[in-house]
Amino acid sequence: MKKKIFAFLGGTILVVTILTIAMIINHHINQKKTETMLSKSSQHYIDKIITSEMDSGHIPGLSVLIMKDNKVYLNKGYGYANTSTKVKATPKTRYEIASNTKAFTGYAILQLENEGKLHLSDKVSKYVPGFYMKYKDKRIDDITINQLIAQTSGIPGDITDNDTITSKNDSLSGIVDSIKGRELNNKPGDQFEYSNMNYDILGLIVQKVSGQSYSSYLENQIFSPLNMHQTYVKGDTEKKGSTAQGYEIKHGKAVKDNPKYNVGDGPAAYMVSSTKDLESWMSRQLNPTQATQSLVQSSHKPKVKTADDNKAPSYATGWFVDDSEANTIVYHPGTLENFSSYILLNKKKNYGIVVLANAYSDKTPDIAEDLNSQILNNKNYTTIENAINQSSLVSYVIITLSLFITIAIAFYMLRRIINIYHGTFVIHVQWKLLGYFLIIMAVFISLMTAIYLLPDLVMGNTNWDFIMVWLPLHAKLALWSVMLTILCATITLVTMLFSKKKR
Repeated sequence: MKKKIFAFLGGTILVVTILTIAMIINHHINQKKTETMLSKSSQHYIDKIITSEMDSGHIPGLSVLIMKDNKVYLNKGYGYANTSTKVKATPKTRYEIASNTKAFTGYAILQLENEGKLHLSDKVSKYVPGFYMKYKDKRIDDITINQLIAQTSGIPGDITDNDTITSKNDSLSGIVDSIKGRELNNKPGDQFEYSNMNYDILGLIVQKVSGQSYSSYLENQIFSPLNMHQTYVKGDTEKKGSTAQGYEIKHGKAVKDNPKYNVGDGPAAYMVSSTKDLESWMSRQLNPTQATQSLVQSSHKPKVKTADDNKAPSYATGWFVDDSEANTIVYHPGTLENFSSYILLNKKKNYGIVVLANAYSDKTPDIAEDLNSQILNNKNYTTIENAINQSSLVSYVIITLSLFITIAIAFYMLRRIINIYHGTFVIHVQWKLLGYFLIIMAVFISLMTAIYLLPDLVMGNTNWDFIMVWLPLHAKLALWSVMLTILCATITLVTMLFSKKKR
């Protein structure tokens, strides 16, 4: 009778434990993980800033990335990637990043220059035969690559606004060919005028010089080396993953919008990416390797003032630059009819912010600026790493206690094994012990599962892979020592259970 009770009890405990753990882990795995180093109070404050601006701008969904000192401080989705299907925005949600594509196109040009395949002083007509424009009815065929980069070519910002998209101009070569011979607003090199066409032409030059399509070059030379495996240029083959639905805000409501676009505008405005993929791009911008340092510095170097005002920002290579004695802010907004983005870098203080939204809204740059203000002024912005470092004494106490307990348990277990070897103790396996064994294993699995789920329980929706990147060494040692103690204790209990003194 006792055997049946133990078997039933043990079996029930084991089944319930396994089912409970399976449900918890399944829920844990299926959740879209957030990466955050922020303390709960800071996270709550940052969340409040973001959601307040989202509500004010009627933005359905967005994703935010904050990096500092080459660490991800926050990577989190807010709202919905698609309001119809109720798919939530996450760090892996992809958005059309609009004009933030220009920094990639500019970087590609600088790569080709670094390889000696072109010079920034080269005329566009060298790579696009027959290309010319007009200024005051005079033929102009000496526009240079550098003028395209600096947005000083004189090409009007609205040069294709009234054009109808046709099969003839719906390509990179087609859109560039369609503007040949049109009138410039300014003499090349004289004045800054922001125009997407400048970067479309640069994209065509990348294509001509590299012998690859623009999208293939970016994939092979930028995306793949940076492990940006979910990023692509719109119009190219879409990669697997979740892409946000774009929305237009009408009368305070988000309305699904899929406007027509010209594939030829890809190098200026139609890259598709996520805050997760952009982590490596931001890391490249803020902490370049020795091999890429000169390229990154060149891309951030101001080329021209955007207005006749000392306080006006400069334009670099696909970036605006606001330089002051205290801080150098490198940034770029991005707007489409149904998406918006904002990327900001503080080079001197080594941090960056990315905001990607699935609606056109002036609140997108506001969110980035609000977050920038929080970091810059160090207000309501504390991290768990700092809190853990401040309580390092607790970690050392845990390590010391765990070490003593583990040594004591190991010594006891070793004695028992030696006794079994010498025959003073014997292995003793009985059915009535099964219930106890299952209880021990259930406790062990439950404790290890609790440790596995600790990031969720303490910090919210995050994971160990992310946490182990920034977790201080003393905290890692404390964690490993506790796990080792639990493992040794479990093995010892099982050894004690199935061995007894020989009579």
